[in-house]
Amino acid sequence: SRRGLLDGRIVRLPTIIVRPGKPSGAASSFCSGILREPLKGEESELPVPTSLNLWVCSTRTVIKNLIIARDIPTEAFDKVVARGSSRIVNLPGITVTVQEMLDALLQIGGEEARKLVKEVPDSSVENIVSSWPAEFDISRATQLGFQQDGDLVKTIKEYLEDYAPKKI
Repeated sequence: SRRGLLDGRIVRLPTIIVRPGKPSGAASSFCSGILREPLKGEESELPVPTSLNLWVCSTRTVIKNLIIARDIPTEAFDKVVARGSSRIVNLPGITVTVQEMLDALLQIGGEEARKLVKEVPDSSVENIVSSWPAEFDISRATQLGFQQDGDLVKTIKEYLEDYAPKKI
């Protein structure tokens, strides 16, 4: 891209919630797990403090933004240039606390779902996840037309619409 031989774009993704499927070994896996598993009537472990801030984005919005990244004309991408990073953009996300995620779970799944999240501190996961930035300047991304999520309750409702796990 620097030499003009190809039209490369790099988009940095927030932590994506709520991912469908089974929990993975990734440090961020709990972010989806504390929502997905309880909504299926299964227990989930929370390895970090509820006060921890996270930079997250819904599956739907990430997919929309990847399509936007593909479709942005080269000229438009080049007009919004940050020094040294004309082909790199942080995709929009929202900053939330783990507690806000649990509150959204309570609102959608009720007390029965909320009780399925068990606090099991894991310092190795906490050390990794707490080192990640929880806020980004997304002005460049919004200038390029990338979309931002609304709120956590909407994100959970979209997950349920798209992946329809067994409700409790």
